[in-house]
Amino acid sequence: MNFVNCQVLNHTLTVQRQGKATLLIRSTIPFASETIETPDGQQNTSPLNVQLSFPNNNTKCKEQLSGNLKSCEIKLKSFTHGDRHKYDNPTNWNEVNRIEISNSDDEKYNLEDHKLVLRLTTNVASGRGAQIFSNANLHDVHVRAICIV
Repeated sequence: MNFVNCQVLNHTLTVQRQGKATLLIRSTIPFASETIETPDGQQNTSPLNVQLSFPNNNTKCKEQLSGNLKSCEIKLKSFTHGDRHKYDNPTNWNEVNRIEISNSDDEKYNLEDHKLVLRLTTNVASGRGAQIFSNANLHDVHVRAICIV
């Protein structure tokens, strides 16, 4: 059984043609992956990535390397073993993460009953205890593209 430590704050996005909207996700509990300590005492962790895809056709979001870099995931930071005392204060982990969704279609038509759905899924978390966060689906996000003439 997988558990998701974050909440989608806007389940529906409206994006104008050539426009943008912001998807918001808030952490609901602290995330801690496996901590690797180096000989010099530095502690390193791996984030939990929330990736975007389209559920009906198994298409993954693709980052565009030309022009502006488009991100296809939100990285939720992980606490180190040494930072575990910070769990007690929600301001340390109850943050809102953002990812920009853009529409590149410039056609002049509306598809009233066409529904575009984004699926948000976590990656495989590192560490045995963090596996409850692995490969979990968040609430789907419905995206409506509108044409302003």
